[in-house]
Amino acid sequence: MHTALDLAPLLEEASGAEKRIVLDLSNCSFIDSTGIALVLNADRRLSDAGIESGMTLCGLQGQVLRVLEIAGISTKLPVSESREAALSKR
Repeated sequence: MHTALDLAPLLEEASGAEKRIVLDLSNCSFIDSTGIALVLNADRRLSDAGIESGMTLCGLQGQVLRVLEIAGISTKLPVSESREAALSKR
């Protein structure tokens, strides 16, 4: 996955399935407002479908972690250190 344009249809499809999503960002080295908007919109679709805390982020590091902390996203959405930890909470 290289850009938000690659991720957008996948998140739309996943959130349309009305199941909880674990978004592993361990291979993501950069995120900007477009990526943040994709994550928040997918979480909103899940919430609108009645799935609270529908998206869990994991594998945050470096610039991605800093940006999500500054934007307040890491306090709005559940965050786990790894995919395995996120899946064990489901």
